[in-house]
Amino acid sequence: VDGILLRSTAPIWVPIIAFALLGEKINPKTYWGILIGFLGIVCVLHPRFVTLNIGYFLAVLSAIAYALSGILTRRLNQLGEPFLRTMFYAFLIPSIISIPYVLTHMGIHINLNTIALMCFIAIGTIMILLLFFSALQHGSAIVILPISYISVIFAGLFDWFFWQHVPNIAFII
Repeated sequence: VDGILLRSTAPIWVPIIAFALLGEKINPKTYWGILIGFLGIVCVLHPRFVTLNIGYFLAVLSAIAYALSGILTRRLNQLGEPFLRTMFYAFLIPSIISIPYVLTHMGIHINLNTIALMCFIAIGTIMILLLFFSALQHGSAIVILPISYISVIFAGLFDWFFWQHVPNIAFII
């Protein structure tokens, strides 16, 4: 749940990154959304500095990358870049980047089950990217990315159902 929550902070990063990279002004009302978003994260995580680990850093880095992807994809769409080309590179680049990790952690122990799981993940990723990029053709990243917050709700429910981690009142708020 913590990883999904931190990855779901992408919409909070969108206006910050858009300001930093593209010079887009941030609506003063958006500052309140950013502040409330970060406070909500603190409520759910109820951080204790002894439990911070590299996973938290990677999840935040993933959120920033997701926000950046949304901003750049929208910008490419505005500039007339063909949808399928954008889709191809959005799938190819992360695949190439992940090769060293796969090789160092999977080694030569790849079996039929692993290949089937990797194919399932690849198909799921392609579907997510198709839907994500299609949505970005029709709307702003600032509007579309907050929909991803629903994943936090599902993660909390799965955490409760599968691992019996009952949500506390801060998580519910």
